[in-house]
Amino acid sequence: MPRTLLLIGTRKGAFFLASNDRQTWELHGPYCEGWPVYHVIQDPKSGAVYAAAASEWHGQAVWRSPDLGETWTHSSEGIAYDAESGRKISKVSTLAVSDGRLLVGVEAPGIFESRDDGKTWSTIGLAGVASAITGMAIDPTDHSVLYVGTKSANAYKLTGIRGAASTSTQRRGVARSRG
Repeated sequence: MPRTLLLIGTRKGAFFLASNDRQTWELHGPYCEGWPVYHVIQDPKSGAVYAAAASEWHGQAVWRSPDLGETWTHSSEGIAYDAESGRKISKVSTLAVSDGRLLVGVEAPGIFESRDDGKTWSTIGLAGVASAITGMAIDPTDHSVLYVGTKSANAYKLTGIRGAASTSTQRRGVARSRG
């Protein structure tokens, strides 16, 4: 059986649970210097681990470990809106990775991308969405499609995300199910 690794984000940092048999588990962490961590993912190609974190003292950042927690770096360079927009980012809340691109969703609604393992960021926008981004998933069969969930329980399908940061997107709301 392959080794199982659970990546966990908590208010006290990131933790890993590892098991060879899914019966006994080893706890590793805390990581990210105790910053509150909202989402942790692993790049299936490179093996790097990324953590979306925010601290009242330090602001927001994406942490990266290329070696399963042995070493960590973090950056928020470019995860910001222009000063004249009046929008301020308090938290990075979700991550997605595919084809050498790392995407981050933020509470002041928007999506940013990094093409250099999280060292620098640029916005790819999300015009017209008024609620915090809480989840993202890249379509496994078409990496130019991104599904986005928001705090207000809306879901959007963004197309054309594979190109440049200024690529236009289509947004479609998904009706809520009432049961």
